[in-house]
Amino acid sequence: MLLGGIAGYNTFFSTGAGGAAAKTAGIAAQEKVPGLVQTLGLENIYYAIVDPKQLFTDPFTPVVDENYQSTDIGVKIEEFKQIGQAFEHDPIILRGAIRAQGLYDPSAQEYRSLTLTAYCTLEDYEEGKKFPATLDSPFSSGNQVEVLGGKGSEYIEATCEFPQGMSIASTTKVIEVKEAKLLVGYEFETWGYLPLYTLNKKDLYELRKKGESIFEFYAINEPLLNSDDTIQSKASEAPVRLGIGTYQAQPFTDGPSYWLTVTLRNNAVWGGQIGKLSSLEVEIPPGFVMESDPRFGTDTLESADKSCSFEPLGDTTEQDWEIYVLKPELLAKLNKDCHAYTLRDVALTEKQCFDIFKRDMSFNCRMKIIKPVENTQPIQLPVHATARYLYQTTNSAPVKIFKVPTELADNSGIPSF
Repeated sequence: MLLGGIAGYNTFFSTGAGGAAAKTAGIAAQEKVPGLVQTLGLENIYYAIVDPKQLFTDPFTPVVDENYQSTDIGVKIEEFKQIGQAFEHDPIILRGAIRAQGLYDPSAQEYRSLTLTAYCTLEDYEEGKKFPATLDSPFSSGNQVEVLGGKGSEYIEATCEFPQGMSIASTTKVIEVKEAKLLVGYEFETWGYLPLYTLNKKDLYELRKKGESIFEFYAINEPLLNSDDTIQSKASEAPVRLGIGTYQAQPFTDGPSYWLTVTLRNNAVWGGQIGKLSSLEVEIPPGFVMESDPRFGTDTLESADKSCSFEPLGDTTEQDWEIYVLKPELLAKLNKDCHAYTLRDVALTEKQCFDIFKRDMSFNCRMKIIKPVENTQPIQLPVHATARYLYQTTNSAPVKIFKVPTELADNSGIPSF
């Protein structure tokens, strides 16, 4: 009995069936957070089991603005699977179902349209190159489609076809499993803001000396206030979370400098990652400047080249907020191509590349108030930030390839009826 079990076990794996089952399960496990888990609000329990690192958030994690709390915006691949069986050298076909909805812009009170592009890859097929998917929609052209701005979601069919098929090199295996991927990229934006309060130095000193809470003393109801008088930022719901924060308690006053940090964190429930960061803009209220600005102080400009992530754009908003942008050299470092094909000669996996360059990004710069603060009541002026990026949503599917055994290739041994 035991020997029979061992023999069956060996046969199961020598033919490739055992390895195929294990690989199929592994590919399936790579999927994003299940929809039911999100619906029930059990993401933390899910992460505690499958990916505990997701539970550790930085202090600049934003509050999601209620205007954006919709799980339907953006692009999500809801299904991706092989169609039919594929024997050696047969065409391999997979079908995907994509749901898409534009980003809601509350200032314009409308949904923005999206243009998405889809590609397919298959493990070991032409060295893992990307091939255009076929998208079926009234507004599609090849592997691109425009998702019109509207309140409802649009469903798009995607087809991945690998016409040459694949062969099985092993002479003993009758089945082999490869990993196929559907990659959908689209431009997206995340918006955020951080309230900044200012107060004249004399009153701030006296209240701090007495151990008074400035916000309680002036009866300021700031919903984003933390217990240590730092303030959380608020941001739009998006595949990338944009956080803005300072380490120092508020209000601020003239004289000292304050570290401003902007973070971009991958939002795992969207099932993807940043493909390319196009730009990151920060708008500073009047009276504030960043360290890379000559008005900050000429003695710090040299050190600012290394310590400050932003540089002045040389322009202001209509409300006179100073605009700063992420330095080009930082953008170039972050925008590494992490696709497997480009990494084939590097000892780095796709996941490692994304984790290093794109998963968690943090940018810092000192800022200060360059004019005397004279207001005797705290005044609030927010910092605004906008990140524009190409987001890539990915879904994987196992592809099973079957070998026709030699003894069956000419139908020999098959009884006639």
